[in-house]
Amino acid sequence: MASAAELKHYLACWFQLGKAVICTHPELVMRPHTVMQNGRYSLEFQGCWRHLQLLQFRDCYLEGSAESLAELLGNKWDLASCARCQMPVMRALGATACPGCPCADLESWPCLDLPVPHSPLTTEDKLSEICARVASAPLRLLPLPEEETPHCASG
Repeated sequence: MASAAELKHYLACWFQLGKAVICTHPELVMRPHTVMQNGRYSLEFQGCWRHLQLLQFRDCYLEGSAESLAELLGNKWDLASCARCQMPVMRALGATACPGCPCADLESWPCLDLPVPHSPLTTEDKLSEICARVASAPLRLLPLPEEETPHCASG
C-alpha cells in the first residue's frame, strides 16, 4: 500500500520532469513550475498537494498513467522503480513487472547529464542519517602492516 508521503514523493519527482496531474472533475491541470525550494517542497507544490487532498485524489491522474491518485493510495499498489529510468512508479502488489512508466513519452529521459528528481533534502537530515550509520557500524580495528608496526627499544 502506498502511503500519502510516498505519493507526495512520487508526484514531486514527476512534476520535476514536467509531468502534470490531470483532474477530470473538476476539469483542472496541475503542473507546478517550482517543486523544490531551499531544500524543501515549494509553496507552489504544497498548494497543489493541498488541492489534491481536498479532492481526495479522486478523478486525478498523473499525465501518462491510467490509475487515479486515489487508487494508488489503495491497498493494491506499491511504489517501485522504473527499470529504464529509476523514477518512482506505482506497481500492483504482487506484480513482477511494472506497468508502463510515465517516462515512456519523455523523449529526452533518462538524461544522465541532469540531476535526478528528488525529495527535499536538508543538511540536518543528511548529517543525522550519516551519524546514525556511523553509530550503528561495527567498530573494526585493522592490524598495522608489518613495516609500520612500532618496535620497542630494549633498554
